Amino acid sequence: MAKQNTKSSHKNINKADVAKRLETATKHVLQKNIFFSVKNKNGFFDIVDATTKKPVLVDVFLPETARHIVDVLIKTSKKRVSYNIHSIKKTLNKYQPETIKQFNDLIFYKYTMETTKDREKFFIVETRADIALMRLRDLKKDMHSRLQPSY
Repeated sequence: MAKQNTKSSHKNINKADVAKRLETATKHVLQKNIFFSVKNKNGFFDIVDATTKKPVLVDVFLPETARHIVDVLIKTSKKRVSYNIHSIKKTLNKYQPETIKQFNDLIFYKYTMETTKDREKFFIVETRADIALMRLRDLKKDMHSRLQPSY
């Protein structure tokens, strides 16, 4: 039988001290907001509160926006979360319809560019696609700038 090279590491552990440290660590974790995004059946994203496992925001269109909202809600203090969710809903209601329209237009223009044989039509649609892409980027930038945490 092989001889052990190490001594037994059994130490006298103060169970009350370990319990107290574990309790304080748990309190610190519970003070944080925990949110995550989930893709739903429609291809949109829902923002879910991990403590209640209920969606607080539904049908966010862009995955980057969903990630940004999660980051904002995590940084928000617990007292301001409900106010911030209300503010985010207003911002989404303002920007999302136009964002969805520009995205759908972009897909249509791309399809038209792939299928058309008319050069003039191709160049016209290419210009419209560039405009839709720039508009989509501007909308996303404006929306993300308005989705800031309130402390």
